[in-house]
Amino acid sequence: MSKVRRLLLWAFIPAALGTLLLSVARADFVLEDWLYFKAIQTSAALDGEELAELALDREVFQQSASGQRDLRVVAGDETGEVAYQLVTETGRRERTMVGGKVRDLSHVPNRHSSFVVDLAQAGILHNQVEVLTSSQNFQRNVAVEASPDGQSWSLVQEDSQIFDFTVEERGFTAKDTRVSYPESSHRYLRVSVINNDEAPLAITGAEVSSVRESPASETRYPGPIIGRSEDRETLTSIMEMDLGGEGLPVNRLILHTSAVNFHRDVSVMGSNDLETWSALASGVAVYSFQTPKFVGDSLEVAFPESAHRYFRLVIQNRDDPPLTVDEIAFSGINRKVLFLAQSGTSYALYYGNEAARAPSYDLPRLLPYLDTESPVAATLGPHQANPGYAEPQPPASEQYPWLITVAVAAAAVVVAAILFGIFRQVRKALPPPDSAEL
Repeated sequence: MSKVRRLLLWAFIPAALGTLLLSVARADFVLEDWLYFKAIQTSAALDGEELAELALDREVFQQSASGQRDLRVVAGDETGEVAYQLVTETGRRERTMVGGKVRDLSHVPNRHSSFVVDLAQAGILHNQVEVLTSSQNFQRNVAVEASPDGQSWSLVQEDSQIFDFTVEERGFTAKDTRVSYPESSHRYLRVSVINNDEAPLAITGAEVSSVRESPASETRYPGPIIGRSEDRETLTSIMEMDLGGEGLPVNRLILHTSAVNFHRDVSVMGSNDLETWSALASGVAVYSFQTPKFVGDSLEVAFPESAHRYFRLVIQNRDDPPLTVDEIAFSGINRKVLFLAQSGTSYALYYGNEAARAPSYDLPRLLPYLDTESPVAATLGPHQANPGYAEPQPPASEQYPWLITVAVAAAAVVVAAILFGIFRQVRKALPPPDSAEL
């Protein structure tokens, strides 16, 4: 080995040692890095390997890292990390238009309006009809009958309600004129809108559909009100709620009030420190009416999913008396963990590691080929501190503040030695100067 190469090697060694001392290489799951765990229990005896489904709870949400990236399913020996898939339950709604032609529209004074929808052929499945109307500010009960031949009729739905509530000066409309009924394959529908003493609706048509719906599974959390105030300048009521900690994924706020006959615009904000607030929803209308012409309410405010600890509700009262709010609750879509559980093996869920990254497994690619319709239900045991947890050590640069200085100085010395050696080698290689040039 040449002298220059030896010098380069000595220059590399201190730099490499410094890099190793200043960085920490860890395996993805090291027991001592996780603060908490919960034992996992399955509801039935496993037959070999089966897909298990585990619902997350409030403690896991509030004690895990954001996005639950630190969740780890671990086998009973506390060293075997098990692949899992974190799933957010979402509702599914599929609507297929069936069509149909409206005929025989008629009105019986002080009783009802009715019409027949002809779907052109039998055997088409349908379960919802929408009454198309240009009328506003109404509330009516509706009955639906079905028939295979247009002669003999069977009642399939009664006392359903359709309504329209419009406040033109505020640009607000709440409307629902769809009536659902048990699935039918009959060709004809007869729809009766009960008017009683009200004027008949201006019915312009109807649309029949087949709707497949599976609502998202949600959990409701109480939102204790920790502060109330009235702003006389802006004519608003302000309430602040505390969910008890960060991390709960919520996307709806629900008002509980005994007040009636009101319509207010509201806004919602979120915060983790009661100082910096993020806007989540604004200009959303809440209302409750009990009048001869309309009875109904809408007391929920939807917003993009948030994991804030604190929430602020601002109610625009205008010149009306402040709205009395008794309680506030929040709702969020459930999350679950899917993993392959082996009979005879115990499992635990570990969480509480802010430094953890989201894992990447093969399981998501395998799930389409597994039976996900009926997984084995699993539950979580009590929240426990991990007895093997060890406080993370500060980085080497903090433990040994002199280390960087020494490493840099050593490298500088070696580099200087290399340059000096190269200079000497160059001088020896060059020919001596010509005496004539001196």
